Amino acid sequence: MAKLVGVLKTDQTGDDVIYYDGVEYVKTEGPVQFGDILRCIDTDFLADISLGGYYLVNIQDGGVIGFLDDVGDSEGVNGGLDYDISYAEHKFTVFRRVETPQTPAEIRTAIETKRGEIAELEAKLADLSAIKLGDWVRVVADSHNGYFHDGDILRVIAVDDTVIPYQVKDCLRGARDWTCKASVVKITADEAKAALIAKVEEAFKEAKTSAS
Repeated sequence: MAKLVGVLKTDQTGDDVIYYDGVEYVKTEGPVQFGDILRCIDTDFLADISLGGYYLVNIQDGGVIGFLDDVGDSEGVNGGLDYDISYAEHKFTVFRRVETPQTPAEIRTAIETKRGEIAELEAKLADLSAIKLGDWVRVVADSHNGYFHDGDILRVIAVDDTVIPYQVKDCLRGARDWTCKASVVKITADEAKAALIAKVEEAFKEAKTSAS
């Protein structure tokens, strides 16, 4: 943003307080920060920056921050953008936004907003972890009829609404069984592939050892 329009000064505080867009900014010392407003007090060796003009520091590129001058070029206050004016920090008065305490109503609104965001996130996580038809699962406790045990990798081939909702299949042996929710955990297709390949390789090793 180039030179700001609508910056208000207060007679009561002289040049220590300004208002912009309904927000209070106070004069401060120290390094310029992103979001500060700068007032130019000396234009020597500065081009396209107005004496007495206000500029919002709203450009950030890596660790360099700056503002747009009167012709739209970016002026870096602590390094190079289009222009590097870090040498001219003393030519600006720095004003920093005053963070006003929230009212009880604003706090309640913020809390309700966060609760809504958390509920939405929990719903998404629940959906991601829910086991559906076609998903791959890893057994963590014996299946209903004891056909499958801890570590077996299975494919879900049917889902119903009973307490034992998943019919699962061993894609290597063809065996099937039903299992409850607590007996399996959902895994990705890549995880299933890696585990099944490992099982096949282990079976080849065992067969080779038995044959020798």
